[in-house]
Amino acid sequence: MAALHVSKTSNAPVYFLREAVSDIKDVIAALEQINTSRFYLFIDKIEAMHNEIAEILDSSDVKHICIVTAERLNIWNRRVKARIEPHVSKTFSVEKIRRPDAEKILEKLERFGPWTRLQTLSPAERMTAIFSKADRQLLIGLMEATTGLGFINIIDSDFKNVGDDRHKKFLVIVGLASIHRSTLSARIVGTALSNLGVVEDVNIMSRETEGIVVTNSKKYSARHPVYVRELFEKIVPTTLIRDCLIAVLEAFADYETPVIKHVGKADGIVFRSIINHRFVREMMRGDEDKVRSVYETFETKFHIDGLYWLQYGLALRDFDRQAEALEKLKTAREAFNSPHIEHAYAQQLLIIASRSGTWEEAEPLLNEAIEALRELNHVAQDADTYPIVTLAEGHITILLRFFGVEGTKAVTQQYANELLVAFKRNPSSRLQEAVTNVVTLASTGTWKEAYGPGYGDSN
Repeated sequence: MAALHVSKTSNAPVYFLREAVSDIKDVIAALEQINTSRFYLFIDKIEAMHNEIAEILDSSDVKHICIVTAERLNIWNRRVKARIEPHVSKTFSVEKIRRPDAEKILEKLERFGPWTRLQTLSPAERMTAIFSKADRQLLIGLMEATTGLGFINIIDSDFKNVGDDRHKKFLVIVGLASIHRSTLSARIVGTALSNLGVVEDVNIMSRETEGIVVTNSKKYSARHPVYVRELFEKIVPTTLIRDCLIAVLEAFADYETPVIKHVGKADGIVFRSIINHRFVREMMRGDEDKVRSVYETFETKFHIDGLYWLQYGLALRDFDRQAEALEKLKTAREAFNSPHIEHAYAQQLLIIASRSGTWEEAEPLLNEAIEALRELNHVAQDADTYPIVTLAEGHITILLRFFGVEGTKAVTQQYANELLVAFKRNPSSRLQEAVTNVVTLASTGTWKEAYGPGYGDSN
């Protein structure tokens, strides 16, 4: 809508990039060549291309482009902001609707939308329908207010009426892309369906689910990310999601490893997203057996894919299977060398060291982790503060366990100084939290455990 508005109100050319592409630098260079004055490029989701975009903006190759982009707030803060922010003129945060927004939406609905049901309600009831019942979420509020049905009831009805078992599998397969605001190529969708025993052509399945499944240039997605998330979290059985997830991953297994380097950009986003340990656990609603069954299926097929072993290890860490997690992360290092894998491996060493029975058991693990994280911190980009944070919190936690506050003073002061320097260079909420934690220990002797219940990771 923003792109459409600019297109109508400005004489400048406006381009809209619907999904990630592999050659974004070439795209921008070509647009610069054909435009001699200002033009706009709107990008719905920037995370997959943010490094390439930052590189071209760092160069002198762009003179006329204005990029307008969107990204989920948590992804922006964790992965994108540090690299892109030097080039950002202005940011806007769009979250849940406010009461004044709801009033304007009701005005528009009365003039242009389905008003029959709302007309029978009092002004207060209309506000409740579109604002309170929907928990201030715009799409849900519109559907509930104008149909009189609960949002979940609408989705449940759609799923039941989409067709037979084949159509439900088709919807779940393409939904695995849509939930990550991406698409799946016809090749991946067709192979995944075949893996599930569905022999019908993808084009036929698409026509028979038109309106719920969207087709664009032989790429497939479901109606809306919010719609799919509600569908997966509340309607579709986890067994069906797991079977479709495995079928899609098996389709990716037909490519050379590492898979991410041998598929298109949009397919690559889907592969990276659906193999992620957090996503698999979320979709399996925390069922450890189902999560493990997803990863165990591919121990042979993805045996030299570092991303697979990394996520497998982190999944085991989630369920407190620490020794098993370390073995998987060791395999990840053997399969592929990357900062993410090295960081996860070092963090796993710290976790196990923090739970060791004796200092003699813990010390070699700690020393190996220190060496790995020091090397990572040395070669990391300035914006990557995770290695020093992980090192400081992990090292201090382990020393406190075996030597107490007095035996940790020197190391605590050392890390306080290092973290303060890093924070001054690149301020962030995560660094601020680490600085506060370490300074609090130095001044009061109080420490927030780095690897207690509910610990997290940066991968």
